[in-house]
Amino acid sequence: MERRLTRSYMTYGVIGSLLLGCFFYFVTCCIYQVSQYKIYIDPIVSQVSSDSIATYIKKMNGTEPEVLFKNLQKTFPFIKSMRARYLADGKLKVSLKSFVPRLKVNKEFALTENGELVALNSFVSSCTERLPSLTVCADDQVGPLLSDDVLAFAHELPADLIAQCNITLTEKNDVSLQDHATSNFVIRCCSKKLPSHALREQCKKIKNEFLDTGLLCDGDSDCWIADVRFGDQIVLYRQREGVWCG
Repeated sequence: MERRLTRSYMTYGVIGSLLLGCFFYFVTCCIYQVSQYKIYIDPIVSQVSSDSIATYIKKMNGTEPEVLFKNLQKTFPFIKSMRARYLADGKLKVSLKSFVPRLKVNKEFALTENGELVALNSFVSSCTERLPSLTVCADDQVGPLLSDDVLAFAHELPADLIAQCNITLTEKNDVSLQDHATSNFVIRCCSKKLPSHALREQCKKIKNEFLDTGLLCDGDSDCWIADVRFGDQIVLYRQREGVWCG
């Protein structure tokens, strides 16, 4: 009798262990078989881009968060970080943070703080409308296929320079720095050697002197060029065909 009871307990124990194991297996599988998402996207990302991201995430249904993040960054390079956690109802909450746009390039693209060039409409207009501008004049260096040298140049531009000037780069690596406050005063330099802060201050003094003496009038069709490509010298000349653009 005791042997029969012992065998019965052992049988129930084995069955119970199997059932418990199946339960944990089922729960574990359900964690990765995510059927719905709760998606939170940085508010600086445009509605069009947000819709595209949401559609992409839903197509990646069931993908582990680490893989999902890598794929998202490849498809949407302005995505900076992703936080993901599973909710009690089995949904995956995904929160996405974006890199901040730093420059407008040719009025169609944005250069982000991490050096990625993306479509300008990736971001809301309130985030891009006041961005400083970089114009690339070379025909073979327009759009997302900017050369590595141009991207490096744009990424390394000093913040104070970006804040003060609209910047134009030509195919000969000449750069024009167009003063925000006085658009018809331009510093001409080389992309390989931008003027130092001290040299830009000297140009600013010249500009103010020209304004004071009437040689330079804001809004005038003539444009004064301060050429600093010759060491520490400043060569001044007047451009009579409007604002110089390279």
